[in-house]
Amino acid sequence: MTTASGSAADVSTNGYVHGFAEGAVLLERRGPVAWVRMNMAEKRNAMSEALVQGLARAVDAVEADPAFRVMVITGSGPAFSAGGDLALFQRLVGSGTLDTFDTYLERGRAMFTRIEQFRRPVIAAVNGVTVAGGLELMLTADLVYAAESARIGDGHVKFGVMPGGGSTARLSRRLPFNVASELLLTGRLADPRELAAHGLVNAVLADDALETHVQQVAETIARHSSDGIARIKALHARARDRSLDDALATEVRALLDYARGPDLLEGLTAFVEKRAPRFR
Repeated sequence: MTTASGSAADVSTNGYVHGFAEGAVLLERRGPVAWVRMNMAEKRNAMSEALVQGLARAVDAVEADPAFRVMVITGSGPAFSAGGDLALFQRLVGSGTLDTFDTYLERGRAMFTRIEQFRRPVIAAVNGVTVAGGLELMLTADLVYAAESARIGDGHVKFGVMPGGGSTARLSRRLPFNVASELLLTGRLADPRELAAHGLVNAVLADDALETHVQQVAETIARHSSDGIARIKALHARARDRSLDDALATEVRALLDYARGPDLLEGLTAFVEKRAPRFR
């Protein structure tokens, strides 16, 4: 892994914390789990150019290290992320040309898509206010756990802004259409317990229990075959956009391909020998 300035950094030590984009984003190793923490609390982790760049570099580092088997994204301070940097938006939109604004939006869109399609599982640990771009980032995660104090919504309409990072594309895939519509059209922030009842949030935890619970879930996932987990994640994501027959046929082909590797046989052998499997 490299630092923001490009120099080498050793991150093999458990608990090592490494900063990107002058500390806008931190990466911490907790065993097999990568904790990626947005670290601009004074700006409520708004999606500034530095934070977007820091997230991209942190994801690069996690991807490059096979010892990381699960990635958790969270925020520092009272917010997960308050969304786009509206002061930056004002400067870009008012500059007389939209080219730079377009570049900024495309960079964010590409980052969100990359996280959504990340080979390893991604968990959002929603520690506080999550709105607009923060919601769009949350929607890229495979699992979402929220603190009791968190408040979650789209909020773009409150400032005459339209979504540009996936709210209209992803929210109704995770919520009933009319529930998603209300959040998009009113801009209100919802209690995470309400969203858990609709399935968007996996569980709501006491604020001081959130990270412990998420770490436990991540470690449970990390014990399984990383190859098997990656294949299941990809199959599950693609199944929503396929016919049932196509999804079933694809699943069987994926299983046969997986059987060519060592992990399926190791799992079956461990079962027969009544021991814990030792996956790669």
